[in-house]
Amino acid sequence: MESMELELEINSAQNLKEVGKISNTKVYAKVVLGNKWKTTPVDKKGKTNPTWKCTTRFIVMRNEETEGETGRLSIELYGKRMLRKDKFLGRVRVNVWELYRQRKDGESNILSFPVEDGEGMLTISYIFHGAGAVVNGCTPRCTPSFIGKACVGAVSLVASCTALAQAT
Repeated sequence: MESMELELEINSAQNLKEVGKISNTKVYAKVVLGNKWKTTPVDKKGKTNPTWKCTTRFIVMRNEETEGETGRLSIELYGKRMLRKDKFLGRVRVNVWELYRQRKDGESNILSFPVEDGEGMLTISYIFHGAGAVVNGCTPRCTPSFIGKACVGAVSLVASCTALAQAT
């Protein structure tokens, strides 16, 4: 079974739908792969054009199972609300192995996608780091960064937001 690290940066979104008329739109993204997920910080300044520059890492193991639905990356966008449930603004869905096939080896790849079930565009960048041996379900280079027992199952997650450009 081949494993590799997907380093995914949620860069920004443009021209999203307004959440409400009373307060400014404050947007965050929820990144889901398999049964693992992570959210970006809420962008408090960008309104309908948020910027996160939030990096998330997934350890993905390539086999027949991950080629299908469990290999589908979903980035859901939400407008943060104070007194009510956060408002769903749309999503981008892409198969991880399609990203892998489109990659440029050793380079960061930048792609923009139209937001489904909503308005606007979402920009991400990604890079795959080597296919290596699997040790107890984890690649050795990433093991110290795992949060709790995230290294269980076909997809594992490590997340850290490196630069929160507009979130303060």
